[in-house]
Amino acid sequence: MEAKDTILTQKQFEKAEKQGKWADDYNPILEAQAEISFRAGAREEARLCQLAVQDACKAGIKEVVDWINQNHEEMIDGWAGKNKLVGLDIDPKDWQAKLEEWGIKEEQ
Repeated sequence: MEAKDTILTQKQFEKAEKQGKWADDYNPILEAQAEISFRAGAREEARLCQLAVQDACKAGIKEVVDWINQNHEEMIDGWAGKNKLVGLDIDPKDWQAKLEEWGIKEEQ
């Protein structure tokens, strides 16, 4: 967010000045300024929340991938001299324990 995003333009200032009903405790220009500042702050907060969610998702994915990399055995198909990875073998008890630790219930 930049400073220019939080201040009235000259046109907005003039519009607020003309539309407002001035009183001792009410200033239409200040109200218009507050509305612009609030909206800019709300947009910035939404942007930061979205970044935090994206970072949390990436961290969660990394944790799963790291765990699998540390807890698997590769199944290689060596038929006809071709070594080809055909799967990963993970101990079901270890996997269930990790799912419980992560708070995930596997549907059966």
